[in-house]
Amino acid sequence: MAGVIFREAVADDHGALERLFAETWMEGAIRIGSDRAPDFFAGSRVQAVELRIWGVFTEEGRAVGAFSAGTRPVHLGGEIVTMRYLSDLRIHPDWRKGTLLARGFRLLRDEVFAKGEWAQTLVLERNVGAVKSLFSGRSGLPEYRPAGFYRNWLLPRQKITARSPAVRAAVSEDLPAMARLLKTASSQRSFSPDLDLGALGTPYLNGLRVGDFLVAEDGGEIVGMLAVWDQGAFQRLRIAGYSAAMAAVRPLWNLGARLKLPRLGSTIPVVKASMVACVDDEPAILRAMLAAALSNSDDRLLSVGFSESDPLVAVLSGLRGRAFRGLHCLVGWEGEPPDWKEPFGFDPGRI
Repeated sequence: MAGVIFREAVADDHGALERLFAETWMEGAIRIGSDRAPDFFAGSRVQAVELRIWGVFTEEGRAVGAFSAGTRPVHLGGEIVTMRYLSDLRIHPDWRKGTLLARGFRLLRDEVFAKGEWAQTLVLERNVGAVKSLFSGRSGLPEYRPAGFYRNWLLPRQKITARSPAVRAAVSEDLPAMARLLKTASSQRSFSPDLDLGALGTPYLNGLRVGDFLVAEDGGEIVGMLAVWDQGAFQRLRIAGYSAAMAAVRPLWNLGARLKLPRLGSTIPVVKASMVACVDDEPAILRAMLAAALSNSDDRLLSVGFSESDPLVAVLSGLRGRAFRGLHCLVGWEGEPPDWKEPFGFDPGRI
């Protein structure tokens, strides 16, 4: 394809990549795009500690494709290992029938992946086009090995009955106990990111402050934690369009629906439940923290997600909201993927 350049993205590519993300969206009756202004790369820095982002550019500098393949430390098999995370795959609609996908994967295989290396990725089940392409087995594409399903809920403000434990905002003195609790919970979930709560304020924990964490307390001991992470300063979901049928029913839908359908071009107000940990995976602890998080007085939705096999997932049953299902995959060209076990770690704050 003449005139197209594959290269690693640099800071000056922000504008071109932001435009590409604005011009691509998830398929479906509601087309949802990604807004990464004012710094495209800030949204990538919460996904990976070491950034590796590639763009596909025309001779005029327009971005027509992009993908990220950075690395981060994760818990796996009782150890901390460095794992590559594939994300932010975008191809402009006008270029999807060409060879960009195959050429991008060839670049990964030849210049990025170590021999026998496998990476993680997430694929939304409703993203039919991506699933069909990535699992096609076309020549040069890697193997996508299924490694569990996850669910991601968008929950509106609502009242949840929860008698105990008590929940409050965290303070600095809580950080050592929170770090121990998080490490225990993460070590029990394959691929959970290894996090240093002392690194608040760094790009990997962009925008998080101690007071953004809720902690559950029982008998003076911290038994649960949950970060309410507002990432709106560096990445947002935007309504890029509606199908004709959805546009027609939207006014009637919004008359009685709890989850309103925003106007075209508007952002979806979302905060993310991140770094969730409960002693002994006790559901009552998570329920109490969700009750506190969902009692806020604004209209922001709370994004909460878990592996489908996570013992905490049952807490979401019966709550008002919308759930999305996705597939967690291990991706590689040769050898076998790493050994892992359910539940695996899924954190909406890292996607």
